[in-house]
Amino acid sequence: MKNKMKIGLLSISIFLVGVSLVFASSLISSFTAKSDNQVITVKWATNAEKDIKKFELERSVSSSYNYIRISTETAVGSPTNYTYTDKNAYKEAIEMQSENTYHYRIKIIFNNGQTQYSDAINVTHATSSVRKTWGMIKEMMR
Repeated sequence: MKNKMKIGLLSISIFLVGVSLVFASSLISSFTAKSDNQVITVKWATNAEKDIKKFELERSVSSSYNYIRISTETAVGSPTNYTYTDKNAYKEAIEMQSENTYHYRIKIIFNNGQTQYSDAINVTHATSSVRKTWGMIKEMMR
C-alpha cells in the first residue's frame, strides 16, 4: 500500500513539474535580445499576466551563469510588451576588453510568492577598439 502511495505521489510531482515548465513558457510569448555594440535591448511579450506580481530580468556574463537581477517590471495584468535597455553591458565590455556573451532570463513572480523562470537567451556584445579606448579615457577622467 505504501509503495502505491509513493508511486502516486511521485507521478503527481512529475506531472506538476511538467505543468509548471509548460506554464512558464506559455506566459512569455516572445523573448529577444539584440546588441547594437553600444547597448543591448531586451524585449519580451506576455500572453497573459493573471496572478503575476512582477517580472525580474536577470543577466549573466560569459560562461559564469551567475545571474544577477538588472530590472524589475510590475505586471500590468494583461498581455504586454516590455523593453529594457542594458546600458551597463557597454561598460562591462570595456572592462573585460573582449567580446562578451550575455545570458538573459526572466524570473516570473506570482502573487502567491511562487516563482518560475523563462528559458535563457544569449546575445554576443562586442565594442569596437575605438569605442573601448574612448570609454577607458572617459573612465580615467572621472
